[in-house]
Amino acid sequence: YVMDVSKYWKERGPTYFQELNEQPSYQKKRLLQQENFLLSHISDFKCKSILEIGCGSGRYTKILSTKFKPETYLAVDISQGQIEKAREYVNDDKIEFVCAEIQNLKLDRKYDLVFAGEVLMHINFKDIENVIQKMISYSKNKIINIDWYDENNIGDVGLDYCFMHDYRTLFTKNCVKEFNMYKIPLSLKLKIINTYALLRKRTGIEQQCMTLVSI
Repeated sequence: YVMDVSKYWKERGPTYFQELNEQPSYQKKRLLQQENFLLSHISDFKCKSILEIGCGSGRYTKILSTKFKPETYLAVDISQGQIEKAREYVNDDKIEFVCAEIQNLKLDRKYDLVFAGEVLMHINFKDIENVIQKMISYSKNKIINIDWYDENNIGDVGLDYCFMHDYRTLFTKNCVKEFNMYKIPLSLKLKIINTYALLRKRTGIEQQCMTLVSI
């Protein structure tokens, strides 16, 4: 199943920052829960260098750079519009922003942490293993990925070019030292909203997982 995801995100990118800010309050709360869940799992990490794949408008760039204050931070995104928004939002001259597709990215160094937030789900099935291998090759310690995930729908394609990948198989077959996957819990309020949406045959709040990989 091949889609022109690159074209889609280059067109959508310039408006995505505004989309995030105009989301309903329950979706903003979901994002906050996602961020807090990540921070609770990396409280003991030490990161002097970070590579962020698909930085978007800089939401996690700001969070990770503030927490770790790394010596080196490279943030990559496919959309120049997103890059410009991220640079403005994060407002940190120490962070290097690069507009590039991960499929074509060529780097000559490794990073303590390689991070991707809601990014790998936008990689085509035909490209995903190559992208995973590339992320592994760029990491000297940890890889973290946050994405939509449903083990019952692996191989499906959802709205907004969302590909449901089998991350456990993709990472473990490429000889990582340790692989853990954690479901990101929804609050009771969000569970109720989700149930109500599904009963009305509308899009609910899909399950997200965080994968934490040691190299």
